[in-house]
Order: sequence, then structure tokens, then C-alpha cells
Amino acid sequence: MNYIIITQPTHHLNEIEIVNYLLDLNLATLHLRKPDFTLDMMRDFLNDIPSKNHNKIVVHNHFELIKEYNLKGIHFTRHNNHQINDYNSLKISKSISTHSLEEIENLPSIFNYYFLSPIFSSTSKPGYGGDSYNLQIIKEFINTHSQKKLVALSGITHKNILEVKNCGFYGAAILGDFWNVCNENSNIKTIASYFQELNTAIH
Repeated sequence: MNYIIITQPTHHLNEIEIVNYLLDLNLATLHLRKPDFTLDMMRDFLNDIPSKNHNKIVVHNHFELIKEYNLKGIHFTRHNNHQINDYNSLKISKSISTHSLEEIENLPSIFNYYFLSPIFSSTSKPGYGGDSYNLQIIKEFINTHSQKKLVALSGITHKNILEVKNCGFYGAAILGDFWNVCNENSNIKTIASYFQELNTAIH
């Protein structure tokens, strides 16, 4: 199972320390999503991360940073998908947010993976998701669209990660559950235990 951790949209206490620990242990790809950050704020964030770990980071905005840092890739959303053609030729990871199987089916196969949400009830957005998809239908879609790798997003925890794996998802993108654990524990080493719990649940 491929894990993706999405940053909280605003500053988080000890965020850089948590991110560096996460990337040093190679536990997950980091999706850097800071919609309100200026270009200089994004630079400041990246400059606090050792350059050896920049190739584990995907940015959701300020795509020009690809030219300045050895980043893993870029992620498209409804806010920037008009730029897709501008980056077609770049040999980097490209991913996109989607909210229906029909949307994925109609998108070109140029993306390394496709976020699909909301799979479960969101832990970061109360009242969002929970009954959006039939997992059996998703499994059948994945089986017949092997050229498109799907990543489950929304409400992913150790309690449902096995369902994600059994559906055939390429990976799981986690936001609320991960940062809630970080909020509850001052010991940064609990992050390794968090991923160990996820891995135990799927084996």
C-alpha cells in the first residue's frame, strides 16, 4: 500500500519537525497543500526540509517551484486543472483530485494516480462523505481500468485501511487522522507507530 500524507492547509504545531521525520523514514509521499501560502512562504517551507527529501514532495500550487527544487511532482485540482497541458512534457509525477468514477474514466491516462474522494466519513471535515461510494463498484472499476491508479481519500484510518486494500486501490491519502494523532502525542516517534498500525491492519 502506498501512503500519501497531505499537509493541513494552515500552519501546524511542529509541522516541519513532523514532516522531516516522516520523510527521513521514507514512510510516505508528502502532498504539500497550502492554498493560502504565497510563493515565498512555500519556499520557506521547502527550505526547512533537507534537499535529499525534496523528491518525496508533491505540491498542490506554485508549480514554478518544480524548476527550483527537485520535487517529486505536482497535483491538480479544480483550481488549477487548466494548467494540465502546460506540464504534460515534464517527467515528474502528476496526480489529480476527482470525485466520481465517471470523471476518472473521462480523464486521460497521463496521471500517475487519481485521488478519489470522499471514500469514508471525513475526519477533517465533519459531515463530509460516508455514503458516496459502493466499494464493490469501485473494485470492479479498478479491475477494468488497470491503467489508472486510484488513491482513496477521506476518512482513512487503521480501522478501514484493509477495505481500501481489498478494493484494489493503489494507495491511501491521509489527512485528518494523521494530524489528529500528531496533535494528541507530543512524542514524534509515535508517527512510526502510526504507520506500523496501518501496515499491521493490512497484513
